[in-house]
Amino acid sequence: GIGLVTPLGIGTAATWDALVAGESAIGPLTAIDPSSLRTKIGAEIVGLNARDFVTNRRLIRSMTRGDLLSMAGAVSAVRDSGLDFAAQDTARVGLFVGGN
Repeated sequence: GIGLVTPLGIGTAATWDALVAGESAIGPLTAIDPSSLRTKIGAEIVGLNARDFVTNRRLIRSMTRGDLLSMAGAVSAVRDSGLDFAAQDTARVGLFVGGN
């Protein structure tokens, strides 16, 4: 399955629709204070609701932003694949995150 979590949208359909519409995700940085940075613009991932991907509130509180983004992508990919994740051998399930 495909699990996109991008500045254009959360999920493959939302991202694709934004791409086709020619939308841009570039704008003023709001998640961090950019005053000490040379640039004040970027593409941020916004609108991510942790509860859509992780049901355990206690776990959410202990997760970093990177953890949450990875989990959202992984859960989206499993949902997109149509697999019954509960029936899978979790020792054979992994996550690969790409980036710079």
